[in-house]
Amino acid sequence: EVILIDKPGAPQTQIRIGALGVARSTPDYFPIQVMNTILGGAFSSRLNLNLREEHGYAYGAGSGFDMRLSGGAFLARASVQTDKTADALKEFFNELRGISAAPVPDEELSRAKNFVALGFPGEFETSGDRARKLEELLVYTLPETYFERYVASIQAVTAAAVQKAATTYASGTAKSGSLPVVRPANLPSTSLAFSFTYSWRVLVVVRRSELATLLMV
Repeated sequence: EVILIDKPGAPQTQIRIGALGVARSTPDYFPIQVMNTILGGAFSSRLNLNLREEHGYAYGAGSGFDMRLSGGAFLARASVQTDKTADALKEFFNELRGISAAPVPDEELSRAKNFVALGFPGEFETSGDRARKLEELLVYTLPETYFERYVASIQAVTAAAVQKAATTYASGTAKSGSLPVVRPANLPSTSLAFSFTYSWRVLVVVRRSELATLLMV
């Protein structure tokens, strides 16, 4: 489902693409961490390199999982040039589909794992940081040795595990038909005719001058 919100005079379009995520207790936690680092969890991620570095549609783009006791949310997001809204949406979908289409190259996988592993010690710098980690152990009933094994668990993630995590949690569920659109009541009834549909919910906050372009994508 695509939800279009008319924001008069908006200098940028806000794009949020969401789906039901996973609980913190998921056995796929480490593959998900590596997969999301590749997709949208770092400056060198695919979403950011595509929308910022390659196309210049946005200052930054990313994605993330909000993991809780029960399933949280998966969210991909960016603020993009208003006149590039439709193009940016296409690139979002390209990357969301692409992360599961083929195994991640070895160099990209190694870079992502090192990014997560090398950043992990910084999560224990202050007494407040350590208290939050203790809270995490207690709230999510994690093993006492969980953080001792954290880096090794990240480094053990394989390309196949990343692809499986992407397919299961980030790429959506393919469906037939067109993306249903929720639009302001006074807009024409033209459908949003992307050539593919997935079980994401897409929120687009955009000024009216770009709505007609979006409806003809």
